[in-house]
Amino acid sequence: MTREFYQSDENSIDSGDRTEIQNASRIAQEVISDWLLEIVKIESSERVLTEFNRIFLEGATECNPNIYEALKAILTHECEDDFVNTIKRCCYILLNNWHRDEGATKNLIRCLNSVKQDPTRLRLQDGDILKDWIFNFLTSSAYREIEIFASPKAHPQPLQKTPVKEDKEPWVKRYQSYLLVSQSLDGNKSEIERSRANKLSKQLRHQFKFELAMYTARYDSPAYRSQKLVNPTHMGEKTVSLIKQVVSRHNLFASSDRARIWLDRMMFLSYQEFKENLKNYLIISLTEEPSIKVLHEKLDRKLENLYEIHDSDDLTKELVLMTCKRAIELFTTEDAYRPSFLFLLLANGGHPLTLSILLIKILMLCRSTRKHLELCIAKLIQYYEPAEEEECRWLINFLEVFDLVFTIYIENVQYDLVRVDDESDDTRIDGDLAHYRLFCRSQGAKLANRNLSGANLSGLDLRHAELKQGNLPKANLTGTNLHAAHLHGANLEKANLHNAHLSSANLSGANLSGANLSHTDLRGANLGGANLTGADLSHADLDRANLRGARLDRALLRHVSLCYANLSRANLCQADLTRAQLGHVNLSYTNLSHAFLRHTNLSNAYLKGAKLKGANLYQTNLSGAKVQGAQFGNNSGLSVENKQVIVSKGAIFGTSPI
Repeated sequence: MTREFYQSDENSIDSGDRTEIQNASRIAQEVISDWLLEIVKIESSERVLTEFNRIFLEGATECNPNIYEALKAILTHECEDDFVNTIKRCCYILLNNWHRDEGATKNLIRCLNSVKQDPTRLRLQDGDILKDWIFNFLTSSAYREIEIFASPKAHPQPLQKTPVKEDKEPWVKRYQSYLLVSQSLDGNKSEIERSRANKLSKQLRHQFKFELAMYTARYDSPAYRSQKLVNPTHMGEKTVSLIKQVVSRHNLFASSDRARIWLDRMMFLSYQEFKENLKNYLIISLTEEPSIKVLHEKLDRKLENLYEIHDSDDLTKELVLMTCKRAIELFTTEDAYRPSFLFLLLANGGHPLTLSILLIKILMLCRSTRKHLELCIAKLIQYYEPAEEEECRWLINFLEVFDLVFTIYIENVQYDLVRVDDESDDTRIDGDLAHYRLFCRSQGAKLANRNLSGANLSGLDLRHAELKQGNLPKANLTGTNLHAAHLHGANLEKANLHNAHLSSANLSGANLSGANLSHTDLRGANLGGANLTGADLSHADLDRANLRGARLDRALLRHVSLCYANLSRANLCQADLTRAQLGHVNLSYTNLSHAFLRHTNLSNAYLKGAKLKGANLYQTNLSGAKVQGAQFGNNSGLSVENKQVIVSKGAIFGTSPI
């Protein structure tokens, strides 16, 4: 076919026919894609690929007559965009249908790349407009996305006992999981394309996590000393030493708990106060090198001017989300294109680990920013993609460090340092990490949606267990270790959790009515919206726990410790809090009517708008408590002097109980 063939009717078309031409082109695209979609389900991959070549690489000279006419309709009026959309759509049809056929996917990409590298493979005449369009497409970002989309299948990296040879592929291909996230969030792509990109990104991350765990576990093992191990990173021998450094100095697992506890405390403050504290949270423990001093100054100014209109507002989850997203951008790319000043300062200034830890600390505060963080990393990769590998070694170094830290933090594999010599019984980690080995273990038993009614799980190690919506009424969990377990919405009605370990567990929305939680460790646990009606929490440790909106009416809370906990808008009507520690607790708008608060410590508690009518306040410590708008009345044990003090601070007294 010649260029004249495609342009035979061009001169007969005027502007008034443009809509008709566009409709004809759209119908032509549907004809080609529908036909390919039909045959890919019934024909072999070899047959389908042959037809694909005939349509797009051989000028449709020998293909189905209907397809020939459809392609002619697109080419006749030089609709290059329509052609690109057609071939792109057809590529995705094949990839989606061949997602389990590694060979077919590989053959498709190999076929297109061979044409890109050797133009003589195109069976088209010089001057054919189709030839120009094919080359334009193969060198476009649209085709680059197709390569990334197909990469887990077209460029598989299986586990091997010997190292793979250094490939000659562009350096950006090492970080395809981030580029796929960018595709999965692209609103211009179809839902199927976005879903597939998201799935492949997760597949690559899972593969990297597994290979890293295997490499780490075998690195110091005597059984593998004679073997060459596959290192999934490009950091060589530095990989294990960096993991040791991260685990020993930064302890991201403990930091996750501290981040959530810190944020719970911030929810008492205004947005401006939150921003002032955020800088200290991020940069605490950083060295005083010149570049870090610059970071202090720049970050201070950036946060001070951030969303100033909300400075006097109470801190909300929405403001936390907005701020964390913007903070990520400050450390990556502020305009979603170019690297930011702070990114260049740290990444190009020899502080890739510092920058990685800062980004992870932001993620700890708001886990829902993960996709945004990955997207920002993808934008940086795309910005530097045209550069040669040697030109951006500093960037690659950061990406390798970040990928390592990111994987250690977000995946369900915990890395522990264990001293392997017998010279010291000291459990503290000293500066010489050569005496320590890394051990990694999977976290989190998968027990979500399981019916464990009445089950005996006492004494088990279920740290990080997945028990979302679990059915555990009357289950025996005495002494069970459920640290950081996911129990959102679980049914634990009348369960026995005496002396269990539930620190940092997610129990939001869980049903714990009538449960035995006496002497239980619930430090930092999330019990927001949970039902604890009539539960026994005597002597439990709930320091820094989140109980916002929880139901605790008639609950037994004698001698419980709730320091710095959040009980805002909780229902504690008729609860027994005798001798409980409630110092610095957020009890704003909480219902404490008819509660027993005898000998209870409420010093510096936040009681704005709380209801305390009928509460027993005998020997209750209210020193420093903020009681503005709190409703008192008919309170036994409240001295006249204390009444006068709290009235002067804005408390409201009624004449009858609620």
